[in-house]
Amino acid sequence: MEVDPLNKIKYLLFVMLFVVMLSACGSKELTINFVTGTSEQIETITVKSGKKLTNLPTPQTREGYTFDGWFLDREFKTKYTNQALKKDTTLYAKWVIKTFKVTFKDGDQVLKTETVEYGKSAQPPTVTPKEGYTFYGWDKNFDNVKSDLVVNAVWNVKKLLVTFITEDNWVIAYVEVEYGKDATPPTPPTRDGYEFDHWEGDYTNVTSDVTIKAVYKKLTYEVRFFVDGVQVGETQLVKYGEAAQAPANPTKEGYTFVGWDKEFSNVTGNLNINAVWEPIKFTVKFVDEDDTVLLEVEVEYGKDATPPTPPTKEGFQFDRWDGNYTNVKSNITVKAVYKVATFEVKFFANGVQVGETQIIEYGKDAVAPQAPTLPEKNSHIGIKNLLT
Repeated sequence: MEVDPLNKIKYLLFVMLFVVMLSACGSKELTINFVTGTSEQIETITVKSGKKLTNLPTPQTREGYTFDGWFLDREFKTKYTNQALKKDTTLYAKWVIKTFKVTFKDGDQVLKTETVEYGKSAQPPTVTPKEGYTFYGWDKNFDNVKSDLVVNAVWNVKKLLVTFITEDNWVIAYVEVEYGKDATPPTPPTRDGYEFDHWEGDYTNVTSDVTIKAVYKKLTYEVRFFVDGVQVGETQLVKYGEAAQAPANPTKEGYTFVGWDKEFSNVTGNLNINAVWEPIKFTVKFVDEDDTVLLEVEVEYGKDATPPTPPTKEGFQFDRWDGNYTNVKSNITVKAVYKVATFEVKFFANGVQVGETQIIEYGKDAVAPQAPTLPEKNSHIGIKNLLT
């Protein structure tokens, strides 16, 4: 079959045109645009059609994200992996948000571990109540996570109130103490006649509010009774404000017991109590022979009376008191006793005593000696009366 020359020409022209077009297409420059997804602008580049892109630019870092490459579509379905390009192309930077590990702990116990995207918030677990503590919160902010975090539970120990009071319910002190700790008690107030004994209640290992009462006991004192320096009965231990028991009333010859020298019905201290005596007094009468009272005196038991000056009587001289007025132990009457007055009578002749001295009672006669012979002169008798 013979080919039409005209068609042959047309065919040759078509082939030539196709070759020219292919040649023209192989040398066409393509425009490549970059969309970073950030404020960064990357300059457009040109490449020959059919060429692969090498040394693609890397966008600046984006906080919280990791660059995952360039994609040929906005939906990031097709990643550019050195494919030959035949048309103008826009490449889209794909960013993958960073994720971080957030671990919630209570002491050594891990309560929860969660993966959280950059800038997002973690969701804390529910904590189990802890005896003696109040949950305060978490030690770190996890609302805007930008790194791996270990978040610890923070507990506040409970504060409890220990109230120390007196026996009549007056407050001595309020003491705040942490749960499980011991309170330090205050100094108990002093009370007259009492000494502090103990605190009523437990203020150690405190786990709740508690009231502690001060307990006192009465002071005891030693009470002794003495009679003339000698203790009578046992030493008594008597509580403050109470009474001691006195022994039986003592007796003592010549004395009346009048009581004790100290009050002991309300004892407030140690006591030595002594018997008080009042000596018995007796009447001593000094009388004359005719029972005329010369002196009447009171004399304490065992003491001596002082006699009066005895009266004078003509022809008589005081001899003694009839009765003992020393160491008086009863009422007595003491009578003055007299004796007849006596005188010495002496006879003299010419200055020479004649005969013995005579003791002559009042009103009686002396006996004259025999008259002496007088040689030359008259003799005389001398009489000397002396009160003996």
